[in-house]
Amino acid sequence: MLYPGNISWMVRRLRLQLAEIGMPVSTVTEGTSVYDEELQRQIMAFQTSRGIKPDGIVGPYTMIHLNTVTNTPDVPMLER
Repeated sequence: MLYPGNISWMVRRLRLQLAEIGMPVSTVTEGTSVYDEELQRQIMAFQTSRGIKPDGIVGPYTMIHLNTVTNTPDVPMLER
């Protein structure tokens, strides 16, 4: 799970996935591995768009939805 304040390579991956689906990624934070407030707002917007409770936490359910819309191979998805 990813929470605001986390520092991880997975945060960079998360930013890339959001950019892939058209979510704006700030040039200031594009390559950073810090889960900041801007990223939390983006995640909450994504969660809302998918009918997920907008808590800003990237848990398994949010990740599966994100993997589904980005069509990430070899990861859990809702459908292919």
